[in-house]
Amino acid sequence: TNVWNVIHECEKLWLYAAYHWISSLTNEQISDIVYHQWEVNAFALLDNLFTDKEKSINFVTQLQWAQQDIFQTTWMLYRWLKIIIQITDCLKRWITSSKEIASTIKAPPFAVSKQLKLRDVYLKNDKRITWFFNEIMSIDHAIKTGRLPAEWFWVSLKQAIYNI
Repeated sequence: TNVWNVIHECEKLWLYAAYHWISSLTNEQISDIVYHQWEVNAFALLDNLFTDKEKSINFVTQLQWAQQDIFQTTWMLYRWLKIIIQITDCLKRWITSSKEIASTIKAPPFAVSKQLKLRDVYLKNDKRITWFFNEIMSIDHAIKTGRLPAEWFWVSLKQAIYNI
């Protein structure tokens, strides 16, 4: 979906082929050279996270089956949960305009306006959102320090969703 990245990945392939004097690349060579980028629809998870656990678990299972990178998934959750926490904080301070909130928290205006549709859910689940954010940090820390095998990420994430 990012033409700039596609161009640079094609240049890498061309340079590799030129350097090695080959006219075609195998699928294995392409797989080794190209940086795979996945785009996770954060809203697909967050829109249901505090209202429909089954939909959230099903979405996480789809990410797992698609072999989504666990660190990119963790980053996505960090980023959007942080934005939700900041939006909730603004709402508690009576800042309700999506433009003003976006400016205050330095977030994309479209993301703020989309998340404001769930304002009541977020205000009602404020403590659970913070707990979930901390749980994601704990899972990430445990994996990065070797206390939790990376293979257990998806199970741990699903367990955290069930415990919300």
